[in-house]
Amino acid sequence: MVDRTASDLQVGLLGSFEVTVAGRPVLLPRGRGRALLAVLAMDPGLPVTVETLAQRVWGARPPQHVRASVHTVVRRLRSRLPPESIGFSAGGYVLKATAEQVDVARFRRLAEAEPGDPSCAEKLWAAVRLWRGVAFTGVDSEDLYAAEVPALTDRYLSALERVADLSLVGPRFPDPIEITELTQRIRAALEHHPLRESLWVRHLRLLDLTGRRAEALAAYEDVRRSLADELGVGPGAELSAVFADLLGDPEDAGRSGAATRPVPPSAPSTFVGRTDALAAIDELIASGEQAPVVVVSGAAGVGKTALVLHWAHLHYDKFPDGVVYVDLRGFDPNRRPMALGEALRLVLAELGVDAQQVPSDVHRQLTLYRSTIAERRLLVVLDNARDADQVRPLLPPRTAAALVTSRDQLFGVVSREGASTVRLGPLSGDEARELLRRRLGARRVGAEDGAVAEIIETCDRLPMALSLVAARAATNPAFRLSDLADELRPESGRLDNLSGPDEHSSVRAAIRSSYLALGPEDARVFRLLGLHRVAEISLAATASLAGVTLTEASSTMARLAAASLVEERRPQRYVQHDLVRLLAVDLLGASESPEAKRRAALGVLGHYLATAREAAMLMDPQQYPISLLPMVDQVVLDRVTSYDEALAWFTAMHESLLEVAWIALATGYPEYGWRLVWCLVDYADRRAALWWPWANLAEHAVVVLAAAGDGAGVAQCHRLAGQALARLGEYDRAHEHFALASEGFERIGDDVGRSYVLRNDTWTCAREGRFAEAVARMEKLVELFTGTGDEAGLGRAMNSMGWYLVHLGDLDRALATCLKALEHAQTSGDRPGEADTWDSLALAYQRLGRLEDALEAAERAAEQYEALGDHVSAARSGLQAGDLSEDLGDRPRARGAWQRALVVVDNADPEIRAILTLRLDGAGGQPH
Repeated sequence: MVDRTASDLQVGLLGSFEVTVAGRPVLLPRGRGRALLAVLAMDPGLPVTVETLAQRVWGARPPQHVRASVHTVVRRLRSRLPPESIGFSAGGYVLKATAEQVDVARFRRLAEAEPGDPSCAEKLWAAVRLWRGVAFTGVDSEDLYAAEVPALTDRYLSALERVADLSLVGPRFPDPIEITELTQRIRAALEHHPLRESLWVRHLRLLDLTGRRAEALAAYEDVRRSLADELGVGPGAELSAVFADLLGDPEDAGRSGAATRPVPPSAPSTFVGRTDALAAIDELIASGEQAPVVVVSGAAGVGKTALVLHWAHLHYDKFPDGVVYVDLRGFDPNRRPMALGEALRLVLAELGVDAQQVPSDVHRQLTLYRSTIAERRLLVVLDNARDADQVRPLLPPRTAAALVTSRDQLFGVVSREGASTVRLGPLSGDEARELLRRRLGARRVGAEDGAVAEIIETCDRLPMALSLVAARAATNPAFRLSDLADELRPESGRLDNLSGPDEHSSVRAAIRSSYLALGPEDARVFRLLGLHRVAEISLAATASLAGVTLTEASSTMARLAAASLVEERRPQRYVQHDLVRLLAVDLLGASESPEAKRRAALGVLGHYLATAREAAMLMDPQQYPISLLPMVDQVVLDRVTSYDEALAWFTAMHESLLEVAWIALATGYPEYGWRLVWCLVDYADRRAALWWPWANLAEHAVVVLAAAGDGAGVAQCHRLAGQALARLGEYDRAHEHFALASEGFERIGDDVGRSYVLRNDTWTCAREGRFAEAVARMEKLVELFTGTGDEAGLGRAMNSMGWYLVHLGDLDRALATCLKALEHAQTSGDRPGEADTWDSLALAYQRLGRLEDALEAAERAAEQYEALGDHVSAARSGLQAGDLSEDLGDRPRARGAWQRALVVVDNADPEIRAILTLRLDGAGGQPH
């Protein structure tokens, strides 16, 4: 008996790996968990030994402790699946599921339908329709793939052939919809198994059955050539007999429209994925009331041509008058874009118009073209279009449809002709891996998983780049994939290693042809983008880099986006893929002077520093200020005018700012690097995940700045490094940095800097439990601040002292000190200081036994921390508020506080999250 919740589980292996529970998808990351579940699913309800699981999951390199390693993987799987889905018996682990819950088991049962069974056809159709693509896609197990996929695939092909036989000679007249689906499935299967003659026999007979004898004859010629080229043999007896039948009635062949039903070129046999794009074209073509036009745009090498040709073959049956294909050569590296007259002559020839009947005048050619296709139901594929002007005259009227590909987004066709658009990006990781697997085989790809992952990323998941690497690997079978990954790793030679014997097989040439179509100013900005090694760039940063106005930058980036040389993923924020950026880097070195490059670098660094400083001061106006550097002309800032905008900006930009700081330190601009570290401090101080990156960057900056002789920068970065290390509990290292910072500030006569170091060092003492020493130090700091007019600084110093006094047990003095600190924080508008003081008051009231006052203070602290974006502190205060509510006997209020804290902390602090989860489990209220 299968457990009721376990029975909600469904596992799909006949295509992309899929797991659902009660109809909802379960996301299992790629890796051993998927492989182990797939092994168990091959025999649901039956135990699989630990040794078999280890062999299938780890292959020839099993772990040192097999049973423990298998158990670890199973434990992780169990945490994501329904209870008791995976059991254990003396024979091994077992997936507690029926055959109906795993598509492989259902397929095996249905595919065994006997010919005498009245429902044989229905069962075989159900079996065939369970297949969604190549089996085990997304499962990383070379051993499992080799052991199961060939036999499963052969059974699928056999079932497909049996369905075809029943459709061709069965007792009932074939359903046209089923015939269309069957033809599509057979054509897709032949892409992977082009030498299976028995499948070709069914394919040719189905084409003939549906009145497409000319296409069947062309397909026979394709397979005849393939057999001769690949195996050195001719067609077998059965295939030859079909050919003879096709030739048997030439009158029928003439009626089928053989002379005027053009067939497009074949799509690459290694075409993979693109499910969403294919579905989008399906919907757009099907929904068009008249002459639907779909523009497929994307960067060079992204696979636009392969997509539309694959779609055209899948849906060839929908166009009784055929598919016309024209390569307009819009971005051909060696030839000029195709002129209208040449394109019209090619299309007319495809449609069966005799060359002698084609006039020489282009306008008359256009009239003939329109009259020829006026009543035809066909698809016109206009591939590799340069611009809207090249496309517009060739768009078909009335009953025909058009698929257009271009690197340009063809706004003119979209706006004036009402075309729909499909934007094509890089392959997904799974699709890229499947492309390599089809080209190189599952065994070779599965044997070097790490190298394959690196190749996929260095190729930007671009089909053209991946195909070039696959070709190099295929023609050099002795090469390890790790060797090819090593070749691609250095950026300096990557484009050279993604080139074939000619420009048509060169990633650099493909991207460069898009660059050559730009105007002079757009080309200059494109080259300068090579200096910007951070993934995303804003419009303001672009303007600062190029030394232009926002309006000018907006126009240029719009044209670069239209040309697929950048991508606008969010309004006014652009991404440039690595391979495109590497071309910009190459061109930059050859075309721009050192002075121009330096001005651009200073412009974009000035943008980041000025915006970050403004945002940092909005978040905490009381922090130790730094001076800005002189800026070049035309530096434009991102708009940041309030605390909330500053928080949002840092949330979106903190990873980029860390990267910019590293780059600045490494490329000769250390004065910008350390100032960016300072700008990040207040944001990073409240986010535990940033403490190590912040500490590493600050310590590295100390070394670079010392070499540059920047004493002020060295002192500041010692202080910043100490602050981060103290957060991390590295107290000895923190004190060392604080001592060096204090010495540095003393050497340059910066007493304010020394006072900030004293406060940081004192806080660290308190973290170590040295509260008496911390109070003594803080009393001196309070004395220094008194009378200076610095209300916020005085308030923060008093709050710190009050918190230390709580831990010393001097509770009355602690409470009085914190209340005074609260007054100073509120008077000065110091929001972070006020939140910290409410937190201290909550602790003081709690120690005094005033629980209701403590609860109010904790709730205020949690609310203010959350508003500040300090999720960890908000969760801590929320945890305290829940505990206090529990102590006061208010269970609903406690549960609400814990639930809110759990939502706020998310994954920012696993320790707090674990405590909150335990509290809610005990209270019976953990949210789902």
